[in-house]
Amino acid sequence: MHTLSRSKTLLERIGIDQRLSPTLPCLKKHQVYVCLVLDMLDSGYTPEQLIRDHPFLDESDILACLIYGLDSEPKSKIAA
Repeated sequence: MHTLSRSKTLLERIGIDQRLSPTLPCLKKHQVYVCLVLDMLDSGYTPEQLIRDHPFLDESDILACLIYGLDSEPKSKIAA
């Protein structure tokens, strides 16, 4: 699958659930905030540890969060 097409497919896993938060994106299937997954990765968790500790997550969920994070990161913050 083409990389751009795969990225779009992965991003379909993410949305806003008004019942959880009107502003924070989450993994639709699991109602887990994207920022939580990204914070755990940032604090040193590996994808394998996340999946082990949270077996309802899979590699595609983590990739979706990473792609979302990269796509929504302010460009000035990346350059810094």
